[in-house]
Amino acid sequence: KDSRLVDTAFAGPDGLYADGKGNMYFTDIDLKVPIAAAVPPQIKSGGIFRINLLDNDNISLVHFGQYGYDGIDGNGGDPNIIVATNSVDINIDEWQPFNNSVSNRTNIYIAQFEQQSDGSLIELERLFSIDDVDQTYFPTKPFLDGMTYDFDDNIWFATQINHTESRLSIINNKGVFLGEILLGNEFSIAAINYNDADGYYYGGMVSIPLFRNGKYFRIPSINVDKKKRMKRS
Repeated sequence: KDSRLVDTAFAGPDGLYADGKGNMYFTDIDLKVPIAAAVPPQIKSGGIFRINLLDNDNISLVHFGQYGYDGIDGNGGDPNIIVATNSVDINIDEWQPFNNSVSNRTNIYIAQFEQQSDGSLIELERLFSIDDVDQTYFPTKPFLDGMTYDFDDNIWFATQINHTESRLSIINNKGVFLGEILLGNEFSIAAINYNDADGYYYGGMVSIPLFRNGKYFRIPSINVDKKKRMKRS
């Protein structure tokens, strides 16, 4: 064991999903934090954790990921399907997050899981891999982050390209790529969620490349006018 590193119980939960059935799931990584400033952090592994709200908030690891997951959601048409983005794609001994020439594209994908009655998860076939589409949509070193289902059961997920560009990517519930929304290079999108109450997508962004500032945004869906009419009636 490297004496220059200390283990962390949680490096900082990323994605979060509450299923309305007494379970809350979040993603996190097993981070080795350096004691000395000259030693870089190391990501050993990661996974999806479950908080059992009906059992004294007991926390358990329900799925082990070799490198870790980021965004997570389960608010789609099938209440037993949970999806999660995976972007930490290379063993930590090789992984250089800001070196855009180093990446393993086969490990950048959206996983899907079937939730069992006891709250555990069974991994299914990958829903989407970035190499399922032309590389112009996910060039060089993409990073998939926060994600959300919309009212049509499509999945919107935050995509960062080389830590210099930001965009929203959209697939359907079969994993077919539908398109993207380009968001420029000043801020990088990190989180997004669809709010069915008013029909808007809400999200958070951080400045790139230094991640020192942030801002919120909202995007109207085609359901906004319908929601307003429903409230008036």
